[in-house]
Amino acid sequence: MTGNGPGELAPPATPPASSKGPAPSPAPAPERIGDDQVLGAIHVMNQGEIDLGKLARGKAKDAKVKRFADLMVKHHGEADAKAAAIGKKYTLQPAATHASADLASSVREMTTALTGQAGSEFDKTYMDVQVKGHQGAIELIDTKLAPAAQAPELKAYVDAMRTKIVQHLTDAKEIRAKL
Repeated sequence: MTGNGPGELAPPATPPASSKGPAPSPAPAPERIGDDQVLGAIHVMNQGEIDLGKLARGKAKDAKVKRFADLMVKHHGEADAKAAAIGKKYTLQPAATHASADLASSVREMTTALTGQAGSEFDKTYMDVQVKGHQGAIELIDTKLAPAAQAPELKAYVDAMRTKIVQHLTDAKEIRAKL
């Protein structure tokens, strides 16, 4: 069979998969999240800021950094309590997502990195972490949490939280620039 007449097979247009290695894996489907997962990510975000703030309260040397750490513990503690109240009202249970698992892992890495530092080195690194973390939180809210939130109070909470995080980011940048 040399031609492509009726009943004849045409040569393959591309080499068989076995000659070029395994077929590529299909891209994973985007993770679908609902209010439970939004609440879970918010809890991890808030708890991470509380934990890092508590660490900084004990290790920071600069008064501005200590005040910022106190503010993070206070604001994120209040935010977590408000999120829990919204969850209770709507009978939501914080649920894990890839984003919340990544957040938790990032907080562990940052805590480990900060634990070995002291003095002005700690202050600078903590404020760098705060800038990076708040930028990441805004991106997470904009790309995943705000679009996914459905319960009216949760949606309003996520929007209000974003506004507060933007202010935290501005404050963190100002403090970092002065260190």
